[in-house]
Amino acid sequence: MRKIGVLWCKSTATRPEKTLNLLRFSQRYHDPRVIAFDKFRDEEFASKHDIAYLNNANDVIENSDIISLNLSLNASSSNIIGKHVLSIVKKGVIIVN
Repeated sequence: MRKIGVLWCKSTATRPEKTLNLLRFSQRYHDPRVIAFDKFRDEEFASKHDIAYLNNANDVIENSDIISLNLSLNASSSNIIGKHVLSIVKKGVIIVN
């Protein structure tokens, strides 16, 4: 089963529509499992959309076939995809910004 990883799934800093569009895509075409990391978990949102929260971003990055970055650009998110991330992703991963 393919896994879509979502970083910052529904945080207050992002637009949840991006996550919902990704979920609609996944249900229509691939039916994968959706895993996510977010500092501000919304368990109701996750339950409603069958999203499994993981404890840290690295777990999502290591286990995803597709990674969606749903975060605002700021000092802490700038250059979030660096050598470390590229060293732990699956071969052939697709990263969507």
